[in-house]
Amino acid sequence: MEPTSPEQTHYPPTESTDRQQPSSDNATSPRTEPWLAPSEAISHEQHRASSPALVLGFSVFGNSATSERAYQEQVAWANSTQFRSVPPTEPEPQMVQSILSGTDDDTLPPSRKYFRDPRHMLEPWATGVWIRFPWWGFGALLSVLLLTGASASILLASRGTSQDDWKFGHDNAQPHVYISVFEMMMNFLVLFALADGIVIRFWRQLLHGTTLDSLHDTYECVHVWLAIKRVVCLRFNVVAVACIFASISFARGPLFQRALTFTEDDRTYRASPLFVGLGIAVSVMGVAAIVPLYYGFWEMGRKVSLNPLEVARAFGAPMMEGLDGNTTPDMVTVERGGMGVKYGALDRYGEEKKLRVEDSGRATVRTPWHGEIFG
Repeated sequence: MEPTSPEQTHYPPTESTDRQQPSSDNATSPRTEPWLAPSEAISHEQHRASSPALVLGFSVFGNSATSERAYQEQVAWANSTQFRSVPPTEPEPQMVQSILSGTDDDTLPPSRKYFRDPRHMLEPWATGVWIRFPWWGFGALLSVLLLTGASASILLASRGTSQDDWKFGHDNAQPHVYISVFEMMMNFLVLFALADGIVIRFWRQLLHGTTLDSLHDTYECVHVWLAIKRVVCLRFNVVAVACIFASISFARGPLFQRALTFTEDDRTYRASPLFVGLGIAVSVMGVAAIVPLYYGFWEMGRKVSLNPLEVARAFGAPMMEGLDGNTTPDMVTVERGGMGVKYGALDRYGEEKKLRVEDSGRATVRTPWHGEIFG
């Protein structure tokens, strides 16, 4: 192994030598690199003078203090903003020709579709008779009246008929069967109309201002026994009266069934007009008691419900902050449907324990202990 002379030995630059400032004695003389031999120093200085200034780009070990331009960092295109205009570049003719020749109208890729964030799609408060008309509720009440009339017609038309007169092919269904089917449908329709009317009544109370006691009465009067207790105690409530008369309307079924009798002597049906009239009366009273619940439906600004998400947003639940104030439960699920919630004890440092529903992804919610007290 042959020893190398000092003139042939090259040492890499170090940070200390690269940052060394020229002294006052040699400030006018060109700076030579200490690791270069005297014979190579002149050629190295000539190369530095003829070559353009060294420009450093972004690197892991780069330093903006040693580069001759502003520090730039490469970021993703989707998160970047072009502050400087880029000079347009023309594509090569060969590339344009190949693209035009290989592109057909049938093979064009589908255009990119952009969707607005649903949070910016705010729902306006829109009132009106036709836009807020409760079609389902009034449709249910109208159907009850029509089915009541159909039941009464069957009863009155069955007088003096025999069992063979109700045969239709192989079907031997008697009038009692049709009355039972119609009665079942009317009971479901009455319950549906009652529930829809209570929703409108609830939100209209909040819209015009009420007390928590009145809201509690509106909710409790959904149960028949509690509604009867309030009426007996002279605490009349529109919801309580509607619930009581809706329950009484279920008596139309037994009255209609009792109105139709079959005589063994002449083997024919007989219908009692008294029981038919009573059945019609209780059915109409139930419908008439439910109609006042829909008063003021045109004042609603959206389609309302008693969905817990909608009620929580209206009462200003903390986890619902940032949502549209006039949002619907469907939009709540679109924006925050993936939020995990849990009901339990919420412990926070410096605050008293609370028992409520909280976002389980941001706070620790545990199951309450037996005998635990909350603030």
